Amino acid sequence: MIVLAAQKIGKSFGIQDVLDDISLHLREKERIGLIGNNGSGKTTLMRILAGEIEPDTGTVSKRKGLRIGYLEQHASFESDRTLMQVCLDVFAEVIALGKKVQALAEEVAGLAAEDASYEKTLADYQHAMDAFEQKRGYQTDSLIRGVLHGLGFTEEHYERRVSTFSGGQKSRVLLARLLLQEPDVLLMDEPTNHLDLQAVAWLESFLKEYKGTLLVISHDRYFLDAVTTRTAFLDDRIETYEGNYTRFMEKRRQAREVQAKAYANQQKEIKRQEEIIRRYENYGGERYLIQARSRRKMLERMDRVEKPEQDAASMRLALTPKRTSGKDVLDMEGLGMRFGEKKLFAGVDLHIERGERTGIIGPNGVGKTTLFRILRGEVQPTEGGFALGTGVRLGFLDQEQKDLHAGQSVIEEVWDSKPQLTHGEIRNILAAFLFYGDDVFKSVDDLSGGERARVALCKLMLSESNLLLLDEPTNHLDMDSKEALEEACLHYTGTLLFISHDRYFLNRVAGRILEMKPDGLDSYLGNYDYYVEKQREADAQETVEVNRTQVQKTKRKDRENRQEEKRKRQEKSHLEEEIRTLEETIIWIDRQLGDSAFYENPNEVRALAEKREETQRRIDALYEAWIGLADG
Repeated sequence: MIVLAAQKIGKSFGIQDVLDDISLHLREKERIGLIGNNGSGKTTLMRILAGEIEPDTGTVSKRKGLRIGYLEQHASFESDRTLMQVCLDVFAEVIALGKKVQALAEEVAGLAAEDASYEKTLADYQHAMDAFEQKRGYQTDSLIRGVLHGLGFTEEHYERRVSTFSGGQKSRVLLARLLLQEPDVLLMDEPTNHLDLQAVAWLESFLKEYKGTLLVISHDRYFLDAVTTRTAFLDDRIETYEGNYTRFMEKRRQAREVQAKAYANQQKEIKRQEEIIRRYENYGGERYLIQARSRRKMLERMDRVEKPEQDAASMRLALTPKRTSGKDVLDMEGLGMRFGEKKLFAGVDLHIERGERTGIIGPNGVGKTTLFRILRGEVQPTEGGFALGTGVRLGFLDQEQKDLHAGQSVIEEVWDSKPQLTHGEIRNILAAFLFYGDDVFKSVDDLSGGERARVALCKLMLSESNLLLLDEPTNHLDMDSKEALEEACLHYTGTLLFISHDRYFLNRVAGRILEMKPDGLDSYLGNYDYYVEKQREADAQETVEVNRTQVQKTKRKDRENRQEEKRKRQEKSHLEEEIRTLEETIIWIDRQLGDSAFYENPNEVRALAEKREETQRRIDALYEAWIGLADG
């Protein structure tokens, strides 16, 4: 069932046509990945579907009562209220219903069954309670805590004002509120921005269980593979394929190959027929002319195979070291960094040999970028040290492109890296990085994030270094540029050490994963999938250990319980024996007190009566003790 559809959408901004005759439909419970090159109009199409902007042409239709939630790419949440308060706001209706339930419960408790309003009030209470439970009112707190924890917030954040959070944290607040709203359709533009690997993995699990419809724009190919079930590729038109990103790429490649082959064969046949027609017409004569006309009509009726569209030009990158380094490239021993009293990391030991491709992962703030700054000599470690091997030439890619110079043009920025090259050579190199014509004279300040990243990669290529430190190298790159970078890294004969949140890149490029923690590095000799597998094994082993410990605790507890039961039985037996003895004493005293001759001695009567009272008190105390043992 289609819940949201865009039909023949057109949209322009000024003289620039962004969308033209684009149609896309979203079915119930479907999870679609919307991909395409930068500038293809993905965000514009999503904003139109969300109702944020109107199309110039075409229509958007949706199911009646459909609730749409939209996460913008660069949006964040602003509030002077606490994190918990802004999340509770999502459940304002449920909270009000809970208060109504409480008020009705108190009203029912204050009425007698025979009161005239009792039945109606009780019915109102039951109706409100049913609605409250249906809306999972009793689960509100656990739902909020689960989402906040999954997105990387701790209880320390709950009572902090959102206005004191960082930009990335504010974006996560917005994401948390959107997920808690549970709309019928989720429209998400780059939702993994500002999330570390653990939070992204949690979001994947959440979206897999999400009962509504999902349309997501993302450059995170690993995320798309994990979450989506259909892929829509937006270019001049939109192509849709069943399956996730990797399946889409394979199907699209196969479809292009089939189309190209069919087109080539048809063009060959058309040329053959046209040559036959030309010959028949040259022969003359009625018979040949009739055959020529017949064949021409056949060509006119032929269903023509469309010429395959050429993919947009992609970046061409080759990383080649000028000279080979020694076998031992980098050694770190006991490396640590503090800022005042705050320890960032300590105990980093690492040995890297020539040709290794090593990826570093870890939570935000653990010190990954600081480690690279130490290796570049920008800051000095507070503990330990490191050494570069013989003949090592270091190249660096900064995730913020801070090495680019403000005020310079693109061609000036690149030419400064290799001034011995000619103007023509520099222009050819820039063309390989998709800078054509007057684009090379653009100021670095005016470039987009993707353009700045390509300039930085171009300079990295020209450095001809044999040890590359790459800090989030796929940031700001479109899909094609990421794949070009991956291929370049795979063919690079030098040594790679890189920081990345891009799990697809980690999976393809890394031969070793280093998980950075405050107390050092954990090494995994494989790619990212291998790391995940080992984490699962460790979690499973931990569960086994916990279960084993729990079994041992249970056995010990059972043994202690059996011993305690035995002790109680013995103590109860002693109590029962003492109670029987004392009750026999009471019987004897009552017999004595029932003998009239006994009253001739008042002192003995008084003493015996006091003994009876004391004995009875003792019996009562023993019964209390016996009941306590029985109840325990």
